[in-house]
Amino acid sequence: MKAEIHAHLRTHNIEIPDAPDEAVNLYLGSLLVEKLDYWLARGFDYIDNPQPPAPYARPSSETAKKDTARRTALAKLDNDTKQTIKNLLRESLEGILFSTLLTFDQTPAGKWKLQFRTKDMTARANPGRDYELHDDLYKWMDLFSKNKQ
Repeated sequence: MKAEIHAHLRTHNIEIPDAPDEAVNLYLGSLLVEKLDYWLARGFDYIDNPQPPAPYARPSSETAKKDTARRTALAKLDNDTKQTIKNLLRESLEGILFSTLLTFDQTPAGKWKLQFRTKDMTARANPGRDYELHDDLYKWMDLFSKNKQ
């Protein structure tokens, strides 16, 4: 587990912490922010580009039809409206992550404790440490996001 996590963090030019919990915290954050960036970029592509990055192999497929309909509708919007939609999309996706982490941190039944374990169960680390995961979201976004405002 340690080698894979450290290798992953090195791809982001992150200084590797000595404490396993700290490294796992950063690893979790990088994974979440990578997914956030992916979905933001996907949504922004629809908003910014009237054509898909590559033509569909089957233009009559449901996926191609849905893509064309979205791009056609969004292409009619002015730039201020497009930016407003992008801001709403960003805020919504960040809110989903933040509130999910908050739910893990604070539920009426008690606290959730996330734990990463190796496949053979010989090593484990807790990404949450002594404070709340939701507090880390914006730090993770600063460290890992390629889609900064």
